Amino acid sequence: MNTQQVIQGGLRVGGLAVGSPIQLYAVSGLVASTTHTIAGGTPLKGEVNEVSTVANSGDAVTLLALQPGQSQAVFNDGANPLAVYPASVSYAIDGGSAGAAATLTNAKRAVFFCTAANIIKSAQLGVASA
Repeated sequence: MNTQQVIQGGLRVGGLAVGSPIQLYAVSGLVASTTHTIAGGTPLKGEVNEVSTVANSGDAVTLLALQPGQSQAVFNDGANPLAVYPASVSYAIDGGSAGAAATLTNAKRAVFFCTAANIIKSAQLGVASA
């Protein structure tokens, strides 16, 4: 079952709270698509996305059409490696081929940042804290 929620928190700069609370749209309980293609991947609609079911290695999800300065976080809580595709063949992830997927190992998390037009860079966050 997909659950959606808004995550709220305060922004701190040098220990001082500034600005309005940050709100992120989170989606959990996602199931990765068994269609291992850019067009067939489960669309990720939240800023924070928890994929709970990855039944086969290479099951796929697809990022939004990110613009420079935007990002999406992906949590692979499934049992297998997850293929994370960009929104279209115009985008390249981590300097790879345009339209190619990045692999996110199970029990790992990553944030995908759009740093320039059609350029996405990932930052892997590792496993959950003990």
